[in-house]
Amino acid sequence: VGIPHGALDHLIAANVYRQGNALKDHLLFYGWYLLLMFLVAALWVFAPLAGFLLFMAISISHFGQGDIEAFFPGMSYGRSVIASLSRGTLIIGLILSAHPSDSIPIIEQALGGGSAFTVWLTEQASMLRVVFIAQFILIQGGVALSWSRERNVVLRFVGDSALIAALFYFAPPLLSFAIYFAMWHSIGHIGEIRTYFESQGVALTVGGFFARALPFTLVSFVGLALLVWVTSSFGLQNQVISLTFILISVLTLPHMVVANSMLRKSHASS
Repeated sequence: VGIPHGALDHLIAANVYRQGNALKDHLLFYGWYLLLMFLVAALWVFAPLAGFLLFMAISISHFGQGDIEAFFPGMSYGRSVIASLSRGTLIIGLILSAHPSDSIPIIEQALGGGSAFTVWLTEQASMLRVVFIAQFILIQGGVALSWSRERNVVLRFVGDSALIAALFYFAPPLLSFAIYFAMWHSIGHIGEIRTYFESQGVALTVGGFFARALPFTLVSFVGLALLVWVTSSFGLQNQVISLTFILISVLTLPHMVVANSMLRKSHASS
């Protein structure tokens, strides 16, 4: 459900970076986009732990930024960065620590086996949960209290924050991530894309978005089907989840670069 939210990166990049429609413009975009994907994939192959930590850092930044931008689009850049990192840290932190018996085996598969890191994560899971929730309450509380322009926005933000924390704390990590990715992150990013294009004088309805996103959405589904087929053919069914998250990490870095450029341009023009 959430896959189409990144399927318009080529159109966003063309607008943000003022690229034309010539062949060289397309080659330039897909060249650096695929290069970043290749570099992340290489990192996973040659230094899996570094690849995992990079994916966690990217996810914290990207998920947090999208959520905070949806609530407080006019917030100053510095304050937005702090709030975004706090929000992203809660989400990723609870995915790792709320249910370690579910999440740690997936991490170990992605890393090619157990390590001192996964042992430490398992032993410190209870303490980490407290740290992740405490930093979120303190920082996001400060954000909400300082944002006194619209009380209804603050109340919605507090309610949304409590719901997010409860979702990741009580639900199994795969279920909570799936719900969050589809219902929060992806829907919010689609709204940001539509708002951005409207600010550029281009009307983009929800139907129009999904119509434009259809080609690369289908490519993504074919890729996932191919991944399932390959893992089944080589007896790697128990690793399909970890391989899927590695694939997501490979796609996330270039996608985040495009999304961040779009949001920075929106801030500059507002």
